[in-house]
Amino acid sequence: MYYMTKNPNLSIAIAILALVITVVAFFVTFVPAQGTAAGLRGIYVETLIGMCAIVSILPLILYQWHEKWQKE
Repeated sequence: MYYMTKNPNLSIAIAILALVITVVAFFVTFVPAQGTAAGLRGIYVETLIGMCAIVSILPLILYQWHEKWQKE
């Protein structure tokens, strides 16, 4: 069986981060940009771009460590 890491604290931290990103993305996608106040539209777009960047880059970062974790 493959484990990401033998360190349970790191596994829990990554799982919590993934849950938070998923919940935020879930709620943000249900709020249309035109329904927000004009001053908050920039924050809305920045949030979407930030979450997209995190979700896109995080797997690449984790992939860099997968060989080390397999050896443990």
